[in-house]
Amino acid sequence: MNPTTDERLLATIGEATLGGRALLYTLGRMGSALRRDDPIRAHLLLHALQSHPFYKGGRVLFDVLELEDLMLDGPPPAPVGHASLWAVTDALVDLLRILARLTSELQEEDGSTPREDVEAPESHDGEGSAPDLPELDPSEYLYDLVVLGVAAEAGRAIARARESAPVSAAQDGPAGLPSPGSPR
Repeated sequence: MNPTTDERLLATIGEATLGGRALLYTLGRMGSALRRDDPIRAHLLLHALQSHPFYKGGRVLFDVLELEDLMLDGPPPAPVGHASLWAVTDALVDLLRILARLTSELQEEDGSTPREDVEAPESHDGEGSAPDLPELDPSEYLYDLVVLGVAAEAGRAIARARESAPVSAAQDGPAGLPSPGSPR
C-alpha cells in the first residue's frame, strides 16, 4: 500500500471512531433521559436484559474496548441525527427479528413454509427536533445508559413499524418485532 492509501484508511478509521463515539454518547444520553423520565421502566428494562447473552457480551466488549473512555474523551459530541440513529436501530431490530424468526422456524412442525421477507426499508431523511437529552455523568457506569438508549430507540422503531404497516399478530411473528426490511 502506498502512503496515500494508508493515510486515507487511517483517516476513515479516525472518522468512524468519532462517529461511533457520537453514537454511543447519544445513546447514553437517551438512556439517561429514559432513567430520568421513567425510572421504573428503566429499572425493569435493565433487570430484564441483564441476564441476556447479548447484554453480557456487550458489557464485556464495552469494558475490554474501553468504550467508556472513548465516550468521555474530549468535549461532549453533538447528538447523532434521527436518520443515522434510525439506520443503526433498524439494523438492530432487523437482527432481533431474524433471530426470533429462526426460533419460530425451528418450532414449526406442521411443514408450513416460512414467511417471506418484505421489501427493503425506506430511508429516513427527516431529522426532527433535538430531544431534551441530559449530559452524561462520568461517575456513572455508561454501558447501562447506552443499553437503555438502545432499548428506548428500538422500542420506538417497533412502534413506528406498527404504525406504518399494521399487521395481524399471526403475521407479525415472535415478540412483535417488524420483519427484516420492513419500513420503520
